[in-house]
Amino acid sequence: MVQLYFSADDFGLTDGVARGIVSSIRDGVVATTSAMVCVPDAATHLQRWSAALPGRIGGHLQLTGGRPCLPPARVPSLVDASGAFLPSRARDRGRTRAEEVYAEWNARFAWRSAGSR
Repeated sequence: MVQLYFSADDFGLTDGVARGIVSSIRDGVVATTSAMVCVPDAATHLQRWSAALPGRIGGHLQLTGGRPCLPPARVPSLVDASGAFLPSRARDRGRTRAEEVYAEWNARFAWRSAGSR
C-alpha cells in the first residue's frame, strides 16, 4: 500500500488560506504546512492560526511574491526598484546572487524564531 503525505504551502498568505490549512490538518487531509512570512499581514495571520498547529509548521522559502525580510539594499539581486521580490521570469535571467538568497533565508529562520517581523 502506498502512503501519501501532503504538506500545504502558503500558510499565512491570507486569513482564509490559514484557516483552510488548519481545517485540512485537523481533518487529517494534510499533515504539515509551510509559512509565508514575506507577504502583507503574514504576522497577523500566523499569530492568529499557528497555535492550532504545534510542530506542523515549517518555513516557505519563497523568492517571488511579497517583500524580503532583509532590507532590500542587502539583497539587490532579489528585488525590483520598489523593494519587492522579482517575478520568477526575471530571476531566470541569472542575476540572482547565492549569498543574498542564503542571507534572506537565514533572516526567515530568525523571523520565525522571534515570532514577528
